[in-house]
Amino acid sequence: MTVYLSSESVITLNSTLCGGRIADRDGLDAALARPASGHLDGEYFEGLWRKAAAYLHGLSTTQYFDDGNKRTAWLSAITFLRLNGVDIPTVPAIEAEAFVRAVAADLFANDVERDRTVEAAAEWLREQTAGLKSLVLDPRVEYAFMAAQAEIDPAGGLFTVTSGGLGLLIAHSLPMSMTIPLVLRVHWTEEDARAVERVFEVSIYESDTREIVYEDDYTLRDAVPRTELWHHPNGMQPGVYYLIMTPTFVREAQHTVDVYLNGHRALSLPLGVTTRPDVPDDASTVYVQPA
Repeated sequence: MTVYLSSESVITLNSTLCGGRIADRDGLDAALARPASGHLDGEYFEGLWRKAAAYLHGLSTTQYFDDGNKRTAWLSAITFLRLNGVDIPTVPAIEAEAFVRAVAADLFANDVERDRTVEAAAEWLREQTAGLKSLVLDPRVEYAFMAAQAEIDPAGGLFTVTSGGLGLLIAHSLPMSMTIPLVLRVHWTEEDARAVERVFEVSIYESDTREIVYEDDYTLRDAVPRTELWHHPNGMQPGVYYLIMTPTFVREAQHTVDVYLNGHRALSLPLGVTTRPDVPDDASTVYVQPA
């Protein structure tokens, strides 16, 4: 479910940034309702990127506050994305300012495409994460990747994989049910060792709509071995794991694979799903590594 910004939260943002006052409360409420607006056939702004762009455009092109409207617009868009699980990497201040000024000036709109600036802003926001092959947020995770097949030696922690680095699935047709191993190496901490269990939670969802296509969790209850080896700085034996995911994909889309470790998001991986008529009907999938 999409989480939207309240008027009170945006007012707090502006007050914290600029100590400003509200110049037009009714206008502010209307601008903040815009990303969630719709019509009989659906939403006006489909997907998180367009909704974030609608926040940015609606708040930067007006003067709902006495001061700091553009800064409030930028932080509102970024906060909205983060509330919905999308982390925008740090953007240089001069680049962010130029981008917001272009949106505030409605630079891309024309007589034919009046919402072109919103579309351009959504595209720009999306591109800030498009180049990321993976995003590892938890320092305990040394590496993580998906594969077509994976086999791990439980005694030695070694693994054998086929098509490691999987990032695109190409099928003859959809829907398509898959078995996808996700391999990761984790350096446990003293706190982890004391815990009764350690839980991996995995979700796969369409990146644009946030529609969930797969969710599962994996619980570890075995003890974490201690070690004094120099390359294990936490004093704990790291573990190599593979999580078996079994999603069913029903349409072509870019997907995101999120892994949470004990309730905290540890990493995100991109996964595209598409079809191609030249893929043999009896061969369910062709695996392609990320470019």
